[in-house]
Amino acid sequence: SDFSCPYCKQSSETITALAVKYGQKLKIIVRDFPILSDDSINLAMVARCAGEQDKYWPMYYKLFELQKDYKELGIGNIIQSVGISDIDKFYNCLDNKKYLNDILKDASDAQFLKIGGTPAWFLNGSKVGEGAIPLATWVSFLDENLKDK
Repeated sequence: SDFSCPYCKQSSETITALAVKYGQKLKIIVRDFPILSDDSINLAMVARCAGEQDKYWPMYYKLFELQKDYKELGIGNIIQSVGISDIDKFYNCLDNKKYLNDILKDASDAQFLKIGGTPAWFLNGSKVGEGAIPLATWVSFLDENLKDK
């Protein structure tokens, strides 16, 4: 995923619906492939640093919600809006680029897997596709693949 990608933004709504529908039957793992803008890596780091305070998913959704407007609002306002409580810890993480190597590893893995764009989707290690996959397609696919599980 890339926080600068409009298809990833569209897919974030699908992820919400799938998480609600399937609950514990589905484990969603996001890996970063920051390729679309100069800000993509920094946005991935913002989300990961928020994750240190159990705010990854709120930040994930907020960054997509504000995709084009996050600079105007500013990181300080965004972290406050998602409930980051230890501001110093968050900025220390961000300033030290604590997760940069992890993000670059994700990007390297994506290139190794010959992923051509974001989002890219995998189920149990097998590539399902790339781009925004409609919710109805996912439901049909998952209903079939999660039978008796």
